[in-house]
Amino acid sequence: MIAKNKAALAKRQAAKKAEKDKEGTLELPSGWKRVASSSRPGETVYQNTHTGEKQAWFPDQAAMAAGASEEDIAKESLKAKNKAALEKRKAALAAKKSEDAGKAVPEGWIRVESRSRPGEFVYENKYTEERQAWFPDGPASKPLPDGWKRVESRSYPGEYVFENVHTGERQAWEPTEGAPKTEGKATAPPAAAAAAAPPKAEAPAVLFVATAIYDYKTTVPDEEIDLAEGDKIDVHYKGDNGWWVGQNQRTGTSGIFPGSYTDKA
Repeated sequence: MIAKNKAALAKRQAAKKAEKDKEGTLELPSGWKRVASSSRPGETVYQNTHTGEKQAWFPDQAAMAAGASEEDIAKESLKAKNKAALEKRKAALAAKKSEDAGKAVPEGWIRVESRSRPGEFVYENKYTEERQAWFPDGPASKPLPDGWKRVESRSYPGEYVFENVHTGERQAWEPTEGAPKTEGKATAPPAAAAAAAPPKAEAPAVLFVATAIYDYKTTVPDEEIDLAEGDKIDVHYKGDNGWWVGQNQRTGTSGIFPGSYTDKA
């Protein structure tokens, strides 16, 4: 029995030492510092720098001065939670980066060092030299036909459209032919917003006909179409971001529009 108790004690002491060693690598919450124990030489405890109080266990929130209000305590607690959440997110991003680094990149992409963050890597389209921080989910898009450029939408930051460098006209679908040098000559009809169109300039497939349930007045007529309640729209493409591509049967115009303003017929 004595031997068994000694073994259990030794196991417990080893576990406590391992826990203390791990705590020694952790960053202390605000207002705490590590100091030598007054009663147990060689051991470390944690001291509140505001009040001088000491405790043997690792603090789980910022130290507060004596008489701190409940509001101050709540604020410090929130700051600690936000900091922990940020550290968790950073760790998750680092793990994802490490995982992506071991994958083969899709055709047309190369992994290169970031210009702004030495030591970090991004992904470059070898055809267009465009770069992005996230792992590409498909083959790299090839250069656009002569006279076109890919630009950010004026109305939807983060979304891209295609601009004719000669006329300034814009369209949501990717062109397959050189840009006309005069206005009014459209390229092939859209098959998808910001996606490749079919090789022939034939009418795109209609996924379904939607009915406008609200009026929508565009401020960007070279990209979008107007809707009036009751309009029928031939829908050619449904974007994941809620913006669809189609043709208004009443006006005959084609472009992008908010899908949430319509209902399927």
